[in-house]
Amino acid sequence: MPPLRERLERLRNEFLEYIENNFEKVSANIPVFYGYVISSLDQFSAEIGDEEYDRFIEAITIKLLERSQDHAETGFVERVCSNAIRTRKNTKTGIGIHLPAGISLLKRGDFKGATSYFAPYAEADGVVGVLLAYCYYMLSLREIAEKKATVGARPGDMELMAREQMLRIARGNPPIDRLPELQLIDQQMISRAFWLMISCALDWFPSEKRFLSIGLEKAKKDSNRGMINELLKIAVERFFDDMVFLRESFLARLQEQDAIGAAGVVRQMMQQHPEEIEPIYYGLLLSVLSAKQPGYDTFRRMATQKGMPGEVVLLMDLALAVAKRDQTEIGLALRAMRREYPDLQPYTLLLEYIAQDVFSAEEERKKRARKFLLDSVDRFCVNLIQERKEREG
Repeated sequence: MPPLRERLERLRNEFLEYIENNFEKVSANIPVFYGYVISSLDQFSAEIGDEEYDRFIEAITIKLLERSQDHAETGFVERVCSNAIRTRKNTKTGIGIHLPAGISLLKRGDFKGATSYFAPYAEADGVVGVLLAYCYYMLSLREIAEKKATVGARPGDMELMAREQMLRIARGNPPIDRLPELQLIDQQMISRAFWLMISCALDWFPSEKRFLSIGLEKAKKDSNRGMINELLKIAVERFFDDMVFLRESFLARLQEQDAIGAAGVVRQMMQQHPEEIEPIYYGLLLSVLSAKQPGYDTFRRMATQKGMPGEVVLLMDLALAVAKRDQTEIGLALRAMRREYPDLQPYTLLLEYIAQDVFSAEEERKKRARKFLLDSVDRFCVNLIQERKEREG
């Protein structure tokens, strides 16, 4: 007999295909359909847990809601939800049903109906909160169209509700895109709604940094390089002295291998925060990654003058030697670490072991060793600098 997961997957696919090909028949008698689902799942009752059972029901429901996009009957979504929730083992929460239902209503233009499905979860995840704000905003546009209001007129009630909801997200600071149920529904629709509302919030509340942070968090999770760059451009222009945004901008430039752009951010950091050592560290790091000794020497002198932790300086000496593939300097840096910081002996031994592979005859092994060592040193140094910053308050 095939494994349980394989049998469940086959049954789920059979139901999905049946919905696709027989939607009118299913929609005509939803309770009967869900009864059929329950009876089919009974054969697995001794093998699957409640959570897996409920995931199966949710997958079937999502397909049913997606297939119903052109269905004109306004009560259809509500009937599907009520039957699906009764079918679940855990009837106390309906988030895996309600969020897809909200998206379904949103896509068919029933923004008012969608709000009732998003509102209970708006504080649990910032993305759901943004979807709720999007519904209010779309209702406000409809309101404007119906009243034939002029451009620039006082915001109506629905737009004010959208603005208040966005402020509630900024002040409440809920997690962003953490609910697993969000991953099961239309990501393109979520993305369109999310970025429209972030754009609106940046216009409505230009001095509120939190909307840029929310956007950056979402863009990084989605690996959306275009939005990361756009948000950082706005952030660094509006909040030119904010070290969080400057740091994000520097790291983004590094990721894109834009050495000139990264150097420009370092200069801006040093202009805005001349007493801090963090910008100097980034100058050292940039010099290491480009393996430029003159630039490194300049930043090293500055690091010493500013009182940068000695272990950071020596570790960066090691990183530069690795970047230059200079075996003699690597040995000197490791010996200096052992002599000056015996408490770090376990870490120094690890670096010494990894450094041996920097000169391996195998090209792939050599690349992995170099990357691992440089990444490890960077994380270690950043943590040391951050700890010092926190101590000094």
